[in-house]
Amino acid sequence: METILDRLKNYFENTSEAQIKKDWEATEKYDDVDSPTVDEFLEELNKNIKMETLLWLDDIRNPFIPTYINQYKQLRNIRDINNDFNPTHKYEVQWVRNYEEMKEWIAHFGLPDYISFDHDLADEHYTPPKYWNDYQASKEYQDAQDYKEKTGLDCAKMVVEYCMNNNLELPHYFSHSANPVGRDNILHYLNNFKKSRENA
Repeated sequence: METILDRLKNYFENTSEAQIKKDWEATEKYDDVDSPTVDEFLEELNKNIKMETLLWLDDIRNPFIPTYINQYKQLRNIRDINNDFNPTHKYEVQWVRNYEEMKEWIAHFGLPDYISFDHDLADEHYTPPKYWNDYQASKEYQDAQDYKEKTGLDCAKMVVEYCMNNNLELPHYFSHSANPVGRDNILHYLNNFKKSRENA
C-alpha cells in the first residue's frame, strides 16, 4: 500500500524544479504560517548540497558522449545519481586531456573527489597492435620506451606527490585505460601509496 511518504518521494523524484515552484506558489495563499517562499526554500536547499567532482583524464574519450557514459561505470553511476532526487549531493565531471591540464586543474581547484585515469595520452604511448594479445610482450615493449609526453602513470605520480606535499589522502580512483599494462601500472602505484599510508 502506497503511503503519503511514497507519494511525496515519487512527486519530488519525477517533478521538475519549475513545476515544484509553480505548485508551491499556487498553495501559498492558503498558508498563514510564517514559512519560506519557494525561492528561499530552494536557495537554502542548494546552499547545503555537497558538490562532488570526478576528474576524467583522457586524451580522446569525451565523458559527456553517451557512448562513453554507458560504457564506463564511474560515468554511468554519476549520471544515474544526478537523475535521482538527492537533496544532499550533486556530482559533476571535469574533463582534462593530458598531464599539464590535470596539473593546472588541481593547482587551481585542489584534489577532486574521484579521478579516473587513462594511461595513453599521446600517439607515442599507443602500443602496436601486434602486442595487444600478449601481455608480457606488451609490457616489455612499453618498459623499453622513452616517452617524451607524460602518461597517465606520470599523472598518478603527480597526484601522489600533491598528496604528500599537502598531507592529504588520495581521492577515490579508477583506471579506464584500454592499455592493460598501463592500467595495472597506475593502479599498482596508487595502491602501494595508499597501503604505505595505512601502514604508517
